[in-house]
Amino acid sequence: MDPENLQKPWSTEAILDLLDKVRRHEVLWKIKHPQYHKKSMKRSIFDQICKELKMEHPDLYLMTTDDVIGKFAYLRGHFQKQLRKISSPSVSGRKRSSRWEYFQACSFLRPVYENCKSEATFQLPDANDGRVMYDRSLELRLATQDNLLVGSLDPTGGNIAPGNSNLATVAQNGNVSPSTMYASLAMSTSPHSCTTSPPNKKKRKEQDTLEHLNQKIMLLLDAVNAARSAHSQAKPYRFDPATESVMSVMANIPDSFQHLKNEFTEKVLFLSAEVMQKYYRERRDNW
Repeated sequence: MDPENLQKPWSTEAILDLLDKVRRHEVLWKIKHPQYHKKSMKRSIFDQICKELKMEHPDLYLMTTDDVIGKFAYLRGHFQKQLRKISSPSVSGRKRSSRWEYFQACSFLRPVYENCKSEATFQLPDANDGRVMYDRSLELRLATQDNLLVGSLDPTGGNIAPGNSNLATVAQNGNVSPSTMYASLAMSTSPHSCTTSPPNKKKRKEQDTLEHLNQKIMLLLDAVNAARSAHSQAKPYRFDPATESVMSVMANIPDSFQHLKNEFTEKVLFLSAEVMQKYYRERRDNW
């Protein structure tokens, strides 16, 4: 694995530039925009954003449009979590605030969740109540849109049929990368119809149980297996699977979790040294 071939992680400046570019195009995030559901148009805008980011940030020269879509999907999802966090009442009764470094940059998304009662993930149940209630229906619909955008156009220029496409289908269409699998994982659960009554706290806690986490792990393993099985039949990776995996991990962990990046890098280097030692030892024994 050549360290020079690894794409460097997103810098804070690159992430802020991405959010600023997305903010300028309401069609990418404003659900009530008349052209919001035009996948080809949105894909072309993300293509242009990708080109601009690679010109402005040379460290991201290996970045693809799917990487850009996946990164924005992650940022939007984390922003939703921060909104839920600050809207929940604190023990002391004080108003909560977010310490996430990209919260302010993502604030242009807030009206989407607070003002659209029929489609919003976040709803204000009482005009005199500042709490924001969470409904998962829009989050699933937004994840569905991300999945349709990733790989929505095949190399021949035709449209890939939407609907019940899953991780295995995406893998069979070729050009499978970890960022594509990340965005496709959002489609593993079908979007539900919008509900006006938010789920109670007990049900939300049940979603974070060990069983639910195990199900997510199994889905991710299925995605990896599907990608590997399609590797021999579809287009080749840009790099080998090991390199793609390392690039994906480093690209998707934000700078605010630098300790995790350092831990991951240390383990990769340790494993690399261990394997090379075995290689030289076995080669010497075979001579």
